[in-house]
Amino acid sequence: MAPIELGDQTPSQSQINPPPIQKPGESKSQTINRLAAELKVAKMAKTHAERKVLELEDVISQRAKV
Repeated sequence: MAPIELGDQTPSQSQINPPPIQKPGESKSQTINRLAAELKVAKMAKTHAERKVLELEDVISQRAKV
């Protein structure tokens, strides 16, 4: 596999600057509440995905027995 060429970049240009967490006009408490809600949704999605994986593994193992 050929090496990836990054070109002529200074160290400051190669760093990734993520967007700010706090949106313009949003208070700190609003930011905390929004992030808490996003985290809760992400955790629920993870739990749902894990349950779906277990369910599909069960279906696959049952079909393998047939």
